[in-house]
Amino acid sequence: MGADMTPENDENGGDPRSTHASPAPAATAAVRDALRAGTVVPVALGLMLGIAYLGYAHLQRQIEAQHAGFVTQLQPLKQKIQEMTAAQSQTDAEIAKLTSQSQPPKSEIQGLQNHVDNLRGQAKKQKK
Repeated sequence: MGADMTPENDENGGDPRSTHASPAPAATAAVRDALRAGTVVPVALGLMLGIAYLGYAHLQRQIEAQHAGFVTQLQPLKQKIQEMTAAQSQTDAEIAKLTSQSQPPKSEIQGLQNHVDNLRGQAKKQKK
């Protein structure tokens, strides 16, 4: 064996253990293309999926940030609504209290009506 020859290769660059003849150049190119396609397609697909995931993750972060901003903006409004509701309840209670105080009981109204009727009766008797 020569100095540049290894046990795996003969002088033609082939494997001496192989009994097959070297493939034709067109077949070799087709095999190379198939091998290249076999690695390029999965890598390209992986890159596309990775980019899609990164885009999705970016959108998720934006949505979460917007949600946090909305919650922060809504807190003062929520507090104002609670204050207005409490004030409305207090106003309603005061109105109910005033309404119940301003109307005399029915017995008092009936007594006054009887008194008015008596006075009218007396006025009629005096005219006659």
